[in-house]
Amino acid sequence: MRSALLIFLSSLALANFALAEASKNGKSTAMAEFKEAQTCFREYNEAQNWLGAATCSKRSLSIGLELFDEQSKHLTSLRHNHGLILAKNKDYENAIPLLKSVADDYRGMYGEQSDILGWLLLDLADAETRFQLDDSYKNYKEAFEILASLKSEAPLIYAHLVLEVSHLLSRNPLNRRAYAVAQGFAEEAYAVFSQGSDYPIKLSLSAFIVGKFMFYRKDYDNAIPMLQKATKHSSSAPYAHGLLSTIYSETGRSALALEHQDFLTRSNENSSEDKAYVPVFILAPEYPPMAQRRGTEGYAIVKLTITESGSVSNIELVEESPKKYGFGKAAMKAAKKLKYTPRIVDGKAQVVHGVSYRYTFSFRK
Repeated sequence: MRSALLIFLSSLALANFALAEASKNGKSTAMAEFKEAQTCFREYNEAQNWLGAATCSKRSLSIGLELFDEQSKHLTSLRHNHGLILAKNKDYENAIPLLKSVADDYRGMYGEQSDILGWLLLDLADAETRFQLDDSYKNYKEAFEILASLKSEAPLIYAHLVLEVSHLLSRNPLNRRAYAVAQGFAEEAYAVFSQGSDYPIKLSLSAFIVGKFMFYRKDYDNAIPMLQKATKHSSSAPYAHGLLSTIYSETGRSALALEHQDFLTRSNENSSEDKAYVPVFILAPEYPPMAQRRGTEGYAIVKLTITESGSVSNIELVEESPKKYGFGKAAMKAAKKLKYTPRIVDGKAQVVHGVSYRYTFSFRK
C-alpha cells in the first residue's frame, strides 16, 4: 500500500514537472510521449496490473533520460518507481540492484535521515527478503530507525509495519543477530497492540511471534507466557498450543504437554491422519537458483517420521514438480529443520511414521 501511494503521487508530480521543463527546452514531442507513458503507468498501477505497469514504467524511464539531467531527483524517482514495479512482477534479481542504487542517490540528495530514504529502504528490504535474505534485516533496522517519529506520530501504522516485517522474517532461516532484530520488531508491535482491545488478532499474532523467537533461542521461561497469550485467539491458537506442547515435552513436563496436545487433537478431529500433523516450526526452503532465475514455481512432497521429541527422521522425497529444477533437493534439506508437536499417548511421546509434508515454491507477493 505504501509503495502504490508513492508511485501514484510521484507519477503525477513528474508529469507536471516535465510539462514545464519540456516547454522551456523545446521537447514537446518527448513530453507528450512521457505524459502518455505516465498515464498508462498510473492506470495499470491502480488496476494492479503489474506486467502492464512495468512496460509503462520502463517507457517512462527511457523518455525521462531524455527530459531530465542524469543527477535529477525526478529521474531518480522514475528509477525508484521502475524498481518497485519490477519487484511487483517478482523480478527481484533486477529490482534489488536498481533500488540499491536509488538508496545511494537518496542519501546524497536528501540526507541519511530523510523519510524518503526510510521508505525506500523498506521497499528494498521487502524485495531482499523474497530473494536474497542475508542483509534484509539490516535495511529494515535502518529504515525503522529513520522512521522512528512514526512511533509517536502514528503508533498504529508503525506497529502494523513492524509486525508485518517480523512475521515475514520469522518464516525464514536467520542468523542470531537477525533473529534478535526481528524479535525486537515483534515486541514493539506487541507493546502497541496490548494498550487496547481493538486489535485482538494483531495482539495475538504479535505475542505468538515474540514467543516463537524466544522458542528459537530456547528461552522457554519467557516464551511460555507469550505463547499462552497467543492461545486466546483462534488465528494463532493452534500454533501457540503446538509450541507450548513441544516446550513442555522437551523439558519433561508431560502432563502439561498433553493438555496442549489434546487441544490440537480436538481441533483436528475431523482431519485425515496426515493433516492432523501440522508443523509448529517451519523454515522456508532455499529457492533453487535455476528456478529462481527463470521465474519457475513448483512444489515438492516429502514423507517423514516424527520422533518422540517432535523432530523428524527418515525423510524421503515422494514427488516434485517440475523436475530437474532442484525443488526436491531443497525440500529434503529444509525438512530436516521441521519441528512437530510430539504425539502423546498415556503421558508418553510416540513415534509417528509416514507423515507427508508439501513445500510450495512460489515468489511471495
